[in-house]
Amino acid sequence: MNPDEFPVTDWRKTLLHRSAPRQRHEVVFTSGTDKLKTKASLGYTKAGAIYDGYNFERYLLRVNNDLQISPKLSAGLDIFYKRTRENIPTANPMYDSRLMPSIYDDYYDDGRFAISRTAETL
Repeated sequence: MNPDEFPVTDWRKTLLHRSAPRQRHEVVFTSGTDKLKTKASLGYTKAGAIYDGYNFERYLLRVNNDLQISPKLSAGLDIFYKRTRENIPTANPMYDSRLMPSIYDDYYDDGRFAISRTAETL
């Protein structure tokens, strides 16, 4: 039988990856005396998904300062910044992989992408 004419497609294998890449980096600086204590941190996170079209990226900056003005008076100054970018596909590949019938081909044997089954392709 010709697999291009009678395909049996595993859509989960076609649409989903075996793993999702993820990386996370953080740097923390601390310094202090009896009067002033400071902690600063920088963070970066990048994550993918087990399907194409999704990614997540985040940058963090945080600075915490504690100042002892007198034995009865103290103050604190905290600064926080976060920037997030997230790309989410309009379709859900997890859901679509369960709905798509296996009788539709994903790729032809010659490597071309099988867009759809029509009267011209039969």
